[in-house]
Amino acid sequence: DKKHYHNHARPKFANMKMDSETALRALLCYSSFDMSMWAKLFRKSLFDDIRFPYGVLSEDEYVCYRLIDKANIVYYLPRHLYYYRQRSGSISKNGKSVNTHPLIASSWQRDFIISHYPALKKQADTACFFDAVGVYNDHVFFNITPISENLLKLINAETTRDFKSVLSNKDIPMLKKAQAILFKSSKHIYDKMLRRKGWIVIVCEYIFNSIVLAVANV
Repeated sequence: DKKHYHNHARPKFANMKMDSETALRALLCYSSFDMSMWAKLFRKSLFDDIRFPYGVLSEDEYVCYRLIDKANIVYYLPRHLYYYRQRSGSISKNGKSVNTHPLIASSWQRDFIISHYPALKKQADTACFFDAVGVYNDHVFFNITPISENLLKLINAETTRDFKSVLSNKDIPMLKKAQAILFKSSKHIYDKMLRRKGWIVIVCEYIFNSIVLAVANV
């Protein structure tokens, strides 16, 4: 059951020197690098006063934005230089529970970014939105445990709060905005298609059907 992971090309903000603010935009745009630490090289001194939190999942998301904030220069090279091996039984692939730590990590990230880079509020809100959607997706797609009423309320509140920021965020792909619209407008369709095919196909089919319906009503 060993698999090799090959990331799709994410060309945005690539092959350029970035200051911290630009690199944070790249981190949060869903078309460039993400917070995963396995695909990065850091200067050791950046960790002088930063540590991964103990005993939590999504530890990458708790520290990546802080390291970028400390860095003078960030450079993103969108090339596959080595493989990331996924295996059953790992911390992130235990199959027993859904990881809800992204909800906390993205909230901390948003507070930091708004405090230090207020111009990036929309980008920080967007990350909170899609981390909440990701937790929801894991419950629906993997069907590990039923989603609790309190968690569902938290996800709905977070995504409602951030929805306008997602729609007005010029950095993210249109496909991500379409996913957000579908999630907020019809969870019944979203759930059904997510279980069957995955969210990319959900969005494409939803957009196509909406266009057909609109044309039919003209």
